[in-house]
Amino acid sequence: MREGFFGLYKGFMVSFVSQMAAHALFFIVYEKRIVYYEKVRQMEHMSAVGWASLEGGVAACAMSQPLWVVKTRMLLNVEKGITERENFRRSVRQIS
Repeated sequence: MREGFFGLYKGFMVSFVSQMAAHALFFIVYEKRIVYYEKVRQMEHMSAVGWASLEGGVAACAMSQPLWVVKTRMLLNVEKGITERENFRRSVRQIS
């Protein structure tokens, strides 16, 4: 089945929302942890950056991974005439 040009953007909103939320969460965690490591633990700046980045990345991945699973399921659904909202609902139901 051919989906055409718009098949390239199937699941775009899920990707967009998950990426925006993941980046926001990363920087929130990063900013909080960099202050903790530099002020409370009195680490060098580069060590603090490394640990804060690691914690921010783990938090962002843990938050966005479920949405990526849903997006993958959405991409596998190739029914004609199904809206993106209904596709999202069906994909979530398949998982739960």
